[in-house]
Amino acid sequence: MEQTTPKIDPGLLLAAIDKWGRASQIEMVQEECLELALALQQMRRKSKDKRVMLERVIDEIADVHIVMEQARILFDPAWIDERIRFKMERLEQRLNPATE
Repeated sequence: MEQTTPKIDPGLLLAAIDKWGRASQIEMVQEECLELALALQQMRRKSKDKRVMLERVIDEIADVHIVMEQARILFDPAWIDERIRFKMERLEQRLNPATE
C-alpha cells in the first residue's frame, strides 16, 4: 500500500497566523527549526536511549514540516517554488554532471 503524506490544512495555518500574528508565527518557524537542529545534534552525540532520541527527531521533523507549510503562506509561495526548482535543477546537475 502506498504511503502518502498527511494533508496539512492551510485554513488551520491561516487561523494560527490570524490568532497569533505574523511575527509570532515567524518566530515559531525559527524555534521549530532550532529544535530540530538541536535534536539531530543530540542524537548524534548521545549513545544511550537511541529510540527516545529518534522519536524526538521524528517529532521535530513533523513540526518543521508543518511550519514550513506555514512559511509558504507567510512569505511568497511563487518565489519559494521558483527557488526550489532552481535548487533541484542545480542538485541534479551536481549529481549528473555533463560529460565533457
